[in-house]
Amino acid sequence: MGQEVGQNVILQAILELSQQLKDTKVDLQQQILEKTEELRQEMVEMKVELRQEMLEMKNELRQEMAEMQEKLTLQIDTVEQNLSQQINMMDTKVHILSDELLETKTDVRNLKKLDNILKMNG
Repeated sequence: MGQEVGQNVILQAILELSQQLKDTKVDLQQQILEKTEELRQEMVEMKVELRQEMLEMKNELRQEMAEMQEKLTLQIDTVEQNLSQQINMMDTKVHILSDELLETKTDVRNLKKLDNILKMNG
């Protein structure tokens, strides 16, 4: 009987340990599920933050591009105005030179005529 009681005690201890292992397993599974849920929630929050940051960066880049485009447009307009002024100045100079050339041609013709008249009278 003593041996039977000892075996019952051992069986009871094994059953209790088995139950404790099962309880520990359930606790660990629950902890894993909770931690997994926490991590999933953190990932969702990080994803939302990342999207927000990307949106802000995109808006900042758009603003910078718009400002750069505006500056470039102003620079182009300034260059166009300067070129237009220079072209107008060159055009004026060409007209003056053309007029002077015509006057010089007229003077040369008149001198040739005068020279011919003087040669005929001379």
